Order: sequence, then structure tokens, then C-alpha cells
Amino acid sequence: MRTVSQHENAQGTLPEITVIDYSADGAKEWSASCLAECAPLVSTPGATWINVDGLDHAPTFETLNTLFGVPQLVIEDIMNADQRPKLEEHDDFVFVVVKMLRFDDDEGCVRGEHVGLILLPHCLISFQEAGGDVFDGVRNRIRANAARFKSRGCGYLLHALLDAVVDEYFVVLERLGDCLEAIEDDVLNDPSPEVLKPLHHLRGEAISLRRSVWPLRETASRLDRLETPLIDAQCGVYFRDLYDHTVQVVEATEAFRDSVAVMVETYLSSVSHKTNLVMQFLTIISTIFIPLTFLAGVYGMNFRHMPELEHKWAYPAVWGVMLATAMGMIAYFRRQRWM
Repeated sequence: MRTVSQHENAQGTLPEITVIDYSADGAKEWSASCLAECAPLVSTPGATWINVDGLDHAPTFETLNTLFGVPQLVIEDIMNADQRPKLEEHDDFVFVVVKMLRFDDDEGCVRGEHVGLILLPHCLISFQEAGGDVFDGVRNRIRANAARFKSRGCGYLLHALLDAVVDEYFVVLERLGDCLEAIEDDVLNDPSPEVLKPLHHLRGEAISLRRSVWPLRETASRLDRLETPLIDAQCGVYFRDLYDHTVQVVEATEAFRDSVAVMVETYLSSVSHKTNLVMQFLTIISTIFIPLTFLAGVYGMNFRHMPELEHKWAYPAVWGVMLATAMGMIAYFRRQRWM
């Protein structure tokens, strides 16, 4: 276990910095102790991906300002984990903010992480809140085809990272769809109050997903139209493909939101139908017993001279009338399909 000094506590936790430098000769990977070590890579002829895990170490971002020329306002956007996804084009770099989403199987919910991307000449710097991401596929592709990645420039690396984020959105939507299917039978067959809680949870997840996806579609559209030397012209087709993927995610997200809304309405309809069945049963029982109660009330009166009281057949006759009345009403209700 690494011991954290008092200086580190005051300035924030040291981030984990990994570097992948790739060229026609292959890819080299190492860990850097600080961002200042990576500053010379911006001017090297190769291409470099610098990944920083951790957003609370102030000296690291001071280096970003002094050595890489990133303005303070952009640094604040990187450190602000609640920043809305967006794209900013500057004279010397392109800045992109996205939300990286992953499905937590243990908690059954979606985990969102703030990611900032800075595209510089011959270099791309990515900033994440913590370790663990969806970029392992990109790393493996760089290791396997370093020369191909180098020939397309860091603009293609930017596309690859954004595409990995968007592809994970499809995974998240699929897992949310599985959760919705899991409670569909309960909604239709046993609409208990316990079913409503996961439905509201899924609706909240759909809203959060939509907030992350819609701005990303705008970002992908703008990247296709950027006129900057930092992005090679041949990358335009890749950013158009990225835009198509974001459109598909948006459509899938809207479809999922509609499915959740329909499921909530189905739940409310099922509860209402169940209540109506209970009320119908109680109404039928009450209606059948109304004339029986009337007969019992008439012959329960304490008048001295009631002719039927002196006859031997009076008691069974009253029972016969009551049974005939009840059976007649039941037959009538069945004929009317009320029961």
C-alpha cells in the first residue's frame, strides 16, 4: 500500500498517468510520475496518448496550464465532474467532454464517469475521475496496429475513444432492457407496489442516459465539420460513422424511455383492473344480499299479527323465496357477463 504524504493530502491525490507512444515501429507503454514528463511528447514526430486517472491533484493541472498551454477555464471544465458533454475548438487544441457510462451488475444501476479529452499536435490527453474505463479495446488495437493508428493521426485516436464510449452506451441500454424484461411479468401478473420502485429506477436511468447521449450527438456532428489541422481530413468518414452511432443510441434511448413509460402505464392499468375486479365482486355480493336482507328485515319485525308466522310452511317458504331470489340474480348476472 502506498503511503500518502501530507503534501499530497493538501494538494489532492496523485493521479495515475499512463502513456502509450506509437509510431511505425510499434507502440511503447509506460507510467509517468507527473504530467511534466510528458510535455516533450507534444512536439515529437510520433503520436502519443496520455491518460490521467484522477481529477483532484492541483499541481497536475497547473502543469497542464504552464507546459501545455491549456487555459484555466478549460482546466476547470476538466476538473468539474458535473460538466455537460460539449466540444470546444481552440487555436492550438480541441477540447471534448463526454460521459462514460458503465452498467454495475452488483448494484443493478448505471455508473457515470466524467471524461475530458484534449487533442494537441501529435498528442491526446484524456482525463478520468478514477481508474477503470472502456478503452481497453482501443489500447489493444494500438498495440496490434500502431503503424495504422500513427498514419491516421491523433484525430483518429480521438474518434476511437469516443466510439468506445458510444459502443458502451449500447451495452448499457441492453442491460437496462434486460432489467425491464425481468419485471415485465410481475407488472402484468402481479402488479404489487414493490414492482413500482424498480420501474421508477429504470425511468431515472433512462433520463440520465438521455442527458449524456443528446449532447454527444451534437459533439459528433461538430467534429465532422471541424476545419482544424489537428484532425486529418481522412478522419471525416470516421466521425460521420460516430455520428450515425450516436443517432442510433439516441433512438434506442428514446425507445427505452417509451417502453418504461408504457410499462408504468401498464402497471397502473393492471392495478386499476385488479381493483375493479375486487369492487365488482363486492358489488355483486352486496346486490345479491340486498333483497335477502329486505326479506329478513320484514320477517324480523315484532308485530303481533303476522299471518305467515302461524303457518308451518312459512319458514321454509321464506327460505325458498330467498334462495330463488339469490339464484335468479346470479343467473341474470351471468347472462349479462357481469360475473
